[in-house]
Amino acid sequence: MSGLWRGDFGRSWLSGGDVAPVVLQALGVSLSLMAVALLTAVVTAALICARTLHLGARRRPAGGTGSAVLAALPEFLTATLLATVVGVQLGWLPALGWYGPGS
Repeated sequence: MSGLWRGDFGRSWLSGGDVAPVVLQALGVSLSLMAVALLTAVVTAALICARTLHLGARRRPAGGTGSAVLAALPEFLTATLLATVVGVQLGWLPALGWYGPGS
């Protein structure tokens, strides 16, 4: 593990060759796949929410534009954001599974 900081990933147990080229190639593939998946998710979410957010921003209730945009968001998106923030980031609720009556 100490060699990682110097760029030495070690040698393969099977072939005896350097591991670094294989790891870097796999990392490049993984990062490319992640970037395409993220771009697809952002474009899909934008297409799903664009019309609704636009209509919500045009109708200004007493609370202002922010509340109109929040009210116009689809429930599944609001629920996902709330679960992520409240359950995972803040740790106020169990985000994964049921741990007993305390949950």
